[in-house]
Amino acid sequence: MVRTRLRAAATVVAAVAMLVGCAVPSPAPTPTDAFPPLPEPTFVDPPTEPSSVFIPRAEWDDEARVLRVWAFVTALSEEGGTCTLHAGAGAETAEVAVPATADASTTVCDELDIESPEAGTWTLTVDYASPTTSATSEPVEVVVS
Repeated sequence: MVRTRLRAAATVVAAVAMLVGCAVPSPAPTPTDAFPPLPEPTFVDPPTEPSSVFIPRAEWDDEARVLRVWAFVTALSEEGGTCTLHAGAGAETAEVAVPATADASTTVCDELDIESPEAGTWTLTVDYASPTTSATSEPVEVVVS
């Protein structure tokens, strides 16, 4: 019984000692400059790069007897323009125009086809024209057999 009373008394003394530390007030927090205010943002227009026409693929489809060309306009996404394929092989020339369509970041020239061209090496360029932009591709050669 004496042990139990000693344990109880020791527990009470320990609890009081711990609670005394809680009763002492701590200093009030003070504002700091840990996070200085951010400067006002400056808005700058993105640099504009000139648009150009790119021909990623041009091929002769022997089975269908069609010269097929795909092209797009870089650094431009708009409706209302026209893509024109200019093709030539010696004295032979051909021209096809299609409406262009806006894509996420480019303007796409729908498939440009020349049906039944003469055999030979054809030099191709694609022009793009709209009320705001005009551009021309680098020449590409395709062999038609």
